[in-house]
Amino acid sequence: MIGNGDILCEDGSIYKTNAQLMANFKPMDAKLITYGLDALYIWPHGEIWFSTEVGFADERLGFIGHGDLLSSTGRVVARNLELLRLFAPIEDLADFGLDSLEIIQPQLRGDLDSDGDVDEEDLYLFWLSWLRNPTDIKMNADFDISIPAGDFIDLRDLAVLADNWLICAE
Repeated sequence: MIGNGDILCEDGSIYKTNAQLMANFKPMDAKLITYGLDALYIWPHGEIWFSTEVGFADERLGFIGHGDLLSSTGRVVARNLELLRLFAPIEDLADFGLDSLEIIQPQLRGDLDSDGDVDEEDLYLFWLSWLRNPTDIKMNADFDISIPAGDFIDLRDLAVLADNWLICAE
């Protein structure tokens, strides 16, 4: 049974139900079963940021508006007015909602698998490129941009990867 606020997969399965998204929150109104879903972003490590269609009062966090950005870990990532502060809304109590969400992550030099960090998977992909010409391979492991293009993947490039070792893009 598909419910309001469930996250669906292309293969016809349910990725997460609304109840699973809300599991780490403590809404005070037990009668309301689903809170809907407006904005959504799934991080590579599995955390989900989302906004509900319906605001609610939480036992720990107080009132949560339908424009607040929430995390599946049970925290408020940002309040609606924080997200809009650069637009200087006249109303300071209004909730303008949140209908979509796009996260622009900085790309770390060395993050060859584009998962937001530089770790052993990236080192393995780098090793596959070792001493090869960047024009001969699909991924761009030529991090040392101070050297003209066409050089080989070498220690200078490994040094750049090492500078970002075990760093995550936030």
